[in-house]
Order: sequence, then C-alpha cells, then structure tokens
Amino acid sequence: MTALGRYLSGTRIGCADLPGEEAKLLYGPIINKLSKTLVGTMPEKLDVAIVHTMNRYSEISRIADRPVLIYDRYAGQLLNTLTRILYWSQDVRTSNRFFSKVFAEQAILAGDLTGGMAGALAHVQFQKFWNIRPAGSDARVSLRVRLQEVFIFAHEFAHAMMTASEEFQKSTRAIGDLLTEPRDGPKDRGAYKFFQERYPGRQTFKQWKQLGEAEDAFVTDHRELLRDEVGCDDFALHMTLVTCLSMDESPEYAFEAAFLALRNIRALAYIRRDANPASSKLPHQNTTEFRLLQVRQHRLRDAFRSVAAVYSIEKALDGFWAKLQDLSDLHDRQIDYPLLATTLSSFKRVRRQLMKDKAVSQVRDVFEVAEWLGWDPAAKSVNYVLL
Repeated sequence: MTALGRYLSGTRIGCADLPGEEAKLLYGPIINKLSKTLVGTMPEKLDVAIVHTMNRYSEISRIADRPVLIYDRYAGQLLNTLTRILYWSQDVRTSNRFFSKVFAEQAILAGDLTGGMAGALAHVQFQKFWNIRPAGSDARVSLRVRLQEVFIFAHEFAHAMMTASEEFQKSTRAIGDLLTEPRDGPKDRGAYKFFQERYPGRQTFKQWKQLGEAEDAFVTDHRELLRDEVGCDDFALHMTLVTCLSMDESPEYAFEAAFLALRNIRALAYIRRDANPASSKLPHQNTTEFRLLQVRQHRLRDAFRSVAAVYSIEKALDGFWAKLQDLSDLHDRQIDYPLLATTLSSFKRVRRQLMKDKAVSQVRDVFEVAEWLGWDPAAKSVNYVLL
C-alpha cells in the first residue's frame, strides 16, 4: 500500500468502489482549466487525489514530502443533492430523508453509536418521501451544481497552491488582505441606503452599524485565517466565472454558484456540529466556525464587485443583486428550516429514546450502523484516483 493509501485508510471511511474514469471525466477538465490559468505558477510537485468517503471533507496533506490535495467527491454530491432539494422539493420530509443520513454518518465519524442509529432509523422512516429527480434531468440545475463544485474545488486547489508556491501564496494573501480590511460602510449612511435598497426594512441604521462594527472586530481577531479563506474564495470566484463564460452562460450563474456553495457548506457545518455530542451547546450564530462562514459570505460579495469590474459585467451583477434576497429566502425555507427545525429535533428526540432502549446494546459498534447506510468500514483500504 502506498503512503497516501495508508494515510487515507487510517483517517477515513470509504466506499469499496471509486470509478476512476468518472472521476477523471468530472475533475480532469477543472484541473486543466486551473493549470492553463496558472501557467508559470503551477508547481510540478502538487498531486490531486480524488476520494469518496463518509467524511465529506477535502484537505491538504503532505505525503512523502509532496503536498497532496485530497478532494472528496462525496462533498460534491452534497452540493448536488442540496441544489435539487432547493429547487424541486415540495415536501419537508424529502429534506428530512437526506439530512437524516448525513446526521447518521457524521455521528458515526464522531464515534456516537446511538446518534448513528438515530439518523439511520430516521433515514429509513423517510425513505418513501424521496421524490427528487436527478440533476441531469434539467440543464439549468446541472449547470448550477457544476459551477458550485468548480467553486469548491478551485477554493481547495488554491489552498494547495499556497502550500506549493510562495508566489501564489503571496498574491492570494494580498487579495485576502484587501478583502479583510475594515470597511467604512458601518459608519456611512450612503452605504446603508444601498443596503436598504437590497434588503428593505431588514435593519435600522443603528442595528446595521452595530452588526458591521461587530463583524469588523471579529475580522480583526481572526484576520490571518480569514485572509487565506477569502483570498482562496476570490480565486475560486474567478475560476467559476471563467468556466461559466467559456460555456456561453450568463455570469449571474457564477455569482449564484459561489453564494450557494458557501450556504450549502454552512448547512454541512450545522450537521457536523449537532451530530457530535461533544460539540458546544452555544447557538450556531455564536460559534467561531459559523461566524467565519458568515464573514466569508459577506466579503465574497465585495469580491463580486471587483470581479465584475475586471470582466466588465456589472450589469450581470446588478441582475444577481436583484435576485439575491429571493435566493437567500429560498435557501432558508428549503434547506436551513427543514434541517434545523425538523430534522435536528427529530434526530435528538430519537437519540434520547434510544439512550433508554436496550436495542442499542444489540448492535456491535458504529461500523455495523455504517453498513446499514451502504458503507464498508471494514475495508482494508480507501480507494483514490490520482489526477
């Protein structure tokens, strides 16, 4: 077994099969476009490994003295499913089915047998309510899914590039520094007027100013981390837009994809937190992870303006601004509400009941629950495809 294989097998639960040709078809074109964009900067020693694991996260590791981007295509499938639920779900129980499975998987990863069983049982209970058609049945939804994955992949690729190229790291951090500078907006009534035009009646000037000042204080405290994240977001936005334009599609789709990608990643962060019994009991909005994602969303909107100016597509951005509130409300209604108000409460209720139930003791371990969900935790290796 290779050094990378040993690392993956020791840190992840994977599936028995990972179609190599499919992985190359999905991610090869993205890597080719990234390579062409980074001519003269792209290092030869950067490897990309595609995996499909229950963990649903990508990472940068150093294996045999080489930086490796480990990209989890199961996270990409999350974007696929959430986007289909966003536009097509007409029954909250459809969302419950999917979220219950993700809760079960994340509980298993946290070593919580009872939580894994609770999620798995709920997943089976809601099985009959799944009525979402494949993304490929609608070209517009397929495009939205594809561009979100370009954004996420390019963001992770940018992190990998920062470890492999000092030149890329320097330029990315310079952009990140610009995007994390304290803003004059919270003190400026002109900026508040612009905010009111986009979100009428949402906040008074005093509330808006206080929230803006609180965000600036948070950014100051976490600037080193944030500058890398928003710098990589800016790079990912450029790549998403380039991909969109190369397909002769409206730039609005690129802005939408970047916005939805971060909202969907936030949904996964909610589940990871609540599926782990050892996690903090603070409300989500008070946690550092949530606030980091929130600031990334806000600073990404600043990046929208600069990118639109570079490509002379300000009109397309105006069109996106006009739709942004409706898109945000749709995500609240179709994703966040079913997740936090129904699936989470059901998950906790079933988990509490199982804590009192002797049935839990009849299950060998979390690996047995993982098998119920179609995983093979006993597999001796995690398959991967090098691109």
